[in-house]
Amino acid sequence: MGAADDWAADELAPVPAEPHPSYNRLSRYDATGLVWLLQGREVIVLTATSAAIMNTSGAVTVWLRT
Repeated sequence: MGAADDWAADELAPVPAEPHPSYNRLSRYDATGLVWLLQGREVIVLTATSAAIMNTSGAVTVWLRT
């Protein structure tokens, strides 16, 4: 079992069970999930507690699980 196995689907791309008609998944940074934050960028390291994302500038962004 690898680090990716530790991530639940709702952490990668969460959707409320009964979203309000005005629900916008990208309106809250803390509720977007990892997939929506990637925007085509590559995950270079995935651990049980974080993901390192390579930016086009060469900088690395680390996203921590909440």
